[in-house]
Amino acid sequence: NLGIDVEFSGSVPQYGISNNDLCTVLANTIDNAIRGCDGVENAKITVKGTENPNGFVLEISNPVTKVVEIKNNKVKTSKADKENHGFGIELVKKTAKSYNGYVQLSCENSVFKIEVGFILKGEV
Repeated sequence: NLGIDVEFSGSVPQYGISNNDLCTVLANTIDNAIRGCDGVENAKITVKGTENPNGFVLEISNPVTKVVEIKNNKVKTSKADKENHGFGIELVKKTAKSYNGYVQLSCENSVFKIEVGFILKGEV
């Protein structure tokens, strides 16, 4: 509805991460990416899934109109109600941690990126 393109490349694991956990990560990161595209003409969100022998890495990136402040791998919210924001990324971090994974945030050249890594478990 907002005219934002979403491009997916790669794959998602057939096992090793629950569908609920994968949906939690995708829903929160893509929702944040949509909000991050506010004011960007012809915005495109890029989602890339890469399986490797050590696990699975999901990268979501989106253009931004201004630099996103990141300190200690946390985003400084631009919302007026700071107390009630930032839960999505924290939920993504908690989910990644449950798979002995990680979350890395960056913002360079007007592109915000979140990388979420997972060590895949046995069949889920």
